[in-house]
Amino acid sequence: MNAQLYVQRKERNLKQSDIAKILSIRTETYCKKETGDRDFTETEMRWLAKYYGCTLDELFDNKNYNNNTQINDEEKILNDITDHLEQIVILLRSRRWFYIFFNWSSVGHQS
Repeated sequence: MNAQLYVQRKERNLKQSDIAKILSIRTETYCKKETGDRDFTETEMRWLAKYYGCTLDELFDNKNYNNNTQINDEEKILNDITDHLEQIVILLRSRRWFYIFFNWSSVGHQS
């Protein structure tokens, strides 16, 4: 678990769902990342450090954080791809493109 992330979030009276929404990821994904079951992307780590007003080293105790996650390179790449796909789906849904595309394609429109 990343205790510093938890402390920073609680000091601001934020829920995991609040941070997940800001990062454009699912709450379940954020929970896994905060507890150390999954890795944050570099972009997410930098954003969180900036948001909380601290350095990456202060927020992510690199010694403990990296040793707690024994994920090989392929799994890290798959996790990053999954995270990015989740962000794309959230964006598409928020702009209703996802809904429009699937409704359009489900009625058999052809070009």
